[in-house]
Amino acid sequence: MSFVHKHHVLLAGPLPSALTPAEELHERLRDAGLAVSHADSLEDAGRHVSSDVVDVLVVGARGDGAQQLISVAGDNAVPCCAVSDETVPGVDTTLSLSGPSPVARLIGVVHELTPRPDRGEESGAPGRSPIGERTSVPPSTARVLDEAPVGITVADVTHPDQPLVYVNDKFVEQTGYDREIAIGRNCRFLQGPATEEEPVTRMREAIDAEEPVRVELRNYDWDGNMFWQEVSLAPIRNDAGAVTHYAGFQNDITQRKRAEQAAERHRTALAEERETLRTLLDRLDGLVEPVTGAVVEAGSRTALGESACARLGATYAAAWLATYDPASERIDPEWSTVSTLDADPADSLGSVSIPDNDAQATPDGGTALDSGVDGAEPPNRRSSRRRSRNEPWR
Repeated sequence: MSFVHKHHVLLAGPLPSALTPAEELHERLRDAGLAVSHADSLEDAGRHVSSDVVDVLVVGARGDGAQQLISVAGDNAVPCCAVSDETVPGVDTTLSLSGPSPVARLIGVVHELTPRPDRGEESGAPGRSPIGERTSVPPSTARVLDEAPVGITVADVTHPDQPLVYVNDKFVEQTGYDREIAIGRNCRFLQGPATEEEPVTRMREAIDAEEPVRVELRNYDWDGNMFWQEVSLAPIRNDAGAVTHYAGFQNDITQRKRAEQAAERHRTALAEERETLRTLLDRLDGLVEPVTGAVVEAGSRTALGESACARLGATYAAAWLATYDPASERIDPEWSTVSTLDADPADSLGSVSIPDNDAQATPDGGTALDSGVDGAEPPNRRSSRRRSRNEPWR
């Protein structure tokens, strides 16, 4: 089985009607040998441009948002074409709609802008590595890998950027990235603001040492949703014993992580509650002797009430004694006192956290908490800050 390496064209924003219906435009671009995706939101388009998965950006919208997107493309060395009859600053080229056959001309412009292997090697441009046009996988092997219950990738470590040369169906399902977009790229495109450096460094060091490694880290899918992955890497050697490829096995462990962290929060809450109850019981034990003394010393009911309240006020912020009438179920306070202590005695009792009952439930029975469960920013607030496009994932 062979997988063709295709350049990825991202169409951003609403496109002019002169470019035919979107579905037909996508089909014609695919027929021209290109991988195509369309981001209706300029914010989503900027995130994909920053994530190192776009070879050419086509912008059809106008305004401040479009100009900001064009700037992001320039910052990430992504060629950009604006569809407009007017001059658009910051783009590599502008496609006018006033001429004949705009779709055919757009396909030609995209092919002119797509990085070529020799151009990428000379400039050190990141993105898709020049690993050739095809990578062959025996059909029987491909069937086995595609039916595996975990994501499987194969990266060629003989090339400087260590691009992926194979991804199975489960990887596509987990991440939302089509084969045509993923193959030929370093898999750092999955990383984002919540991806910690420590597991990435461990993977890089293991590959340098030609050793296997297993890590857990937070990655992002095509839609910008953060998820937890358990990644195991293993070296693949040729007949001479040299490591030429690395196989990666990715398992989505998001539900397990949420359950673990929810259990930890529950344990912490129980420990706080136990400490609060222990402190309360200690205070109650300390009141037995003083109140007993008040009962022994008091010469009248009034003296007993006043003495007991006074002794309670030495420990608590306020105290009162009342008469309970079972018939009317009324409680009528008769004596009360307010503490004259400098500090509120209740401050030492601690507190118990109460979960937010309005938190949105998840299919696995947990709650979707942006920072409590996953410790990450929600997808729609993802930062555009990424790892350097020239830094190997390795």
